[in-house]
Amino acid sequence: MKLNKMHWFFNLVLVLAMAISVIGCQPQTPVATDAPAAAEEEEATVEEAAPATGEVQDVMSLDDLNAALGPMEKASKEYVIGAIVKTLVNEHWQQVKAGYEAAAADLGVKVEVVGADSEADLQQQLDFAET
Repeated sequence: MKLNKMHWFFNLVLVLAMAISVIGCQPQTPVATDAPAAAEEEEATVEEAAPATGEVQDVMSLDDLNAALGPMEKASKEYVIGAIVKTLVNEHWQQVKAGYEAAAADLGVKVEVVGADSEADLQQQLDFAET
């Protein structure tokens, strides 16, 4: 008899868990059928609800940030920033290096980018990190 009650109890728990998961998976808002129109409506809503001048927004473009805070000043003294990429053989990491160098030039700092001879050379990557 105990086994039957235990079996019944576990079945009940399972059914309740499934019911709760189905209820919890229901969409809270209707799904938009026209994605561009929905994005425009959301953007308009964000603009309408934008905080007053001087308050921080969740998302700002670089132009908005520069307008609010002014452009970033160049460094007052020479800074050297080190950056380690996985390897400089891969085109992706070469583009990352170019991005580091462009940002460093914009900020008036120097960046030294190093990378292992191959992506599989974990020891060389670790050596760069330790020095």
